[in-house]
Amino acid sequence: MIDRENNIDIIDSGLIRTNFAGTYLLESKKEVALVEVSTSHAKSQILRTLQSRNIKLEQIKYLFITHIHLDHAGGAGTMMELFPNAKLIVHPSGSKHMIDPSKLIAGANAVYGEDIVRKDYGTIVPISSSRVIEAKDGEEFNLGDRVLTTIHTPGHARHHMSIYDSKSQGIFTGDSFGLSYPEMTVNGNKFYQPTTTPTAFEMDKMIASIDKMLNFKPKKLFFTHYGVSSNPLETKKQIIQRLSQYEKLTKESWDGTITDVKKLEDKLSDYYVKEGINHGVSLNRNKIRTLFNIDIKLNAMGLSLWYNRLMST
Repeated sequence: MIDRENNIDIIDSGLIRTNFAGTYLLESKKEVALVEVSTSHAKSQILRTLQSRNIKLEQIKYLFITHIHLDHAGGAGTMMELFPNAKLIVHPSGSKHMIDPSKLIAGANAVYGEDIVRKDYGTIVPISSSRVIEAKDGEEFNLGDRVLTTIHTPGHARHHMSIYDSKSQGIFTGDSFGLSYPEMTVNGNKFYQPTTTPTAFEMDKMIASIDKMLNFKPKKLFFTHYGVSSNPLETKKQIIQRLSQYEKLTKESWDGTITDVKKLEDKLSDYYVKEGINHGVSLNRNKIRTLFNIDIKLNAMGLSLWYNRLMST
């Protein structure tokens, strides 16, 4: 269990590889909530964990989705079919895509390709509007003896929200506060990096959202990708430093008209290798590149779109 004192567990979805994407399980006085569900392929892992904890499907009260990207929400419809009493808690701008996911599927196919979407993300099932709650900024949801507060945190995506847990005094950050792969941890020192996935990344809003979350004075940050930070200020320091470098590399890839995405990918790849070596990881250069392969491609696409918009205004 990732936080035994506060009854928080993480379930590895198995998406892409181990330690890549997680679902958080919170239990309080026999009421249960899940934060993120990854893809429909995670169904068996989630059900096994619930069974091992003697949790009945009827006990699931809430399913929180930080945003509707498929590695976070693709399996929501599949899981809601299994949880008869659950409500889906989602940002108001994302709810319509959970109710009718046709545009979500089309967008994913455009970014990843139909074959990859089918293979990695599985079936995307619509959810009845009667079971969907559009969470306001600062809205509170009671779960046993804890209160879960939704925080609108744009930057990674306009429809992103994070969730503050009163019991652990931690925040489930989705992709709003970066990510931290366990493979990059050296002697307990974690490596944090921003995620700038297309199509609506906005750097200034991401930084503002990080400060907004820190106003809650969290003791912990729970990442979907992957695990927990017990040092939010150090996390912010690394994220801001790397955002600055992302901006520099993106400017260097601008040809006067548009961003050269392939050039930016190469620059990001070299940057991750350099940062990994400086951090002291035992992985060789090729393994670092492989670990960040998906991030390199998606971050380059997101940064490119962001900078192109910036330069066109």
